[in-house]
Amino acid sequence: MHSDCLSRKLKKARSLRLPDLLAVLRRKLKGYWNYYGVRGNSKMLGKYQYEVYLLLYKWLNRRSQRRSMTQKSYSERWKTWDITKARVVDEYPKKALRQPPKPA
Repeated sequence: MHSDCLSRKLKKARSLRLPDLLAVLRRKLKGYWNYYGVRGNSKMLGKYQYEVYLLLYKWLNRRSQRRSMTQKSYSERWKTWDITKARVVDEYPKKALRQPPKPA
């Protein structure tokens, strides 16, 4: 699953300063939305965005031996961080839909 890969990236980057960590996250999400953001996939994009929300909370709270922030303070700060939201960027390629079936 793709969230495993992102979890490893966040684990590696958790020691960075918060603005640098958020920059890494924004780049990763922009690439993900550009690749998977096709019509018909919006439900999965929303699920992935929620997983990202939870993963970032997990790794930010593991940066020290005590909890860095509560769920409430995290959700308030999330709104101010300008994290790219899940979005459909392109339609599904029509060419892929019109390919003739392969012979049996």
